[in-house]
Amino acid sequence: MAELKIISMDEVQSKEVNWLWYPYIPYGKITIIQGDPGGEKQL
Repeated sequence: MAELKIISMDEVQSKEVNWLWYPYIPYGKITIIQGDPGGEKQL
């Protein structure tokens, strides 16, 4: 079983975000497109 490691936020290094479509879709990151059921989800 894997052991969890707790880290403090002051230990986390920030990175610049590259945008595919600013400020909605970051390049190379997980993106969720959601909307009402049956509705159109247009980009």
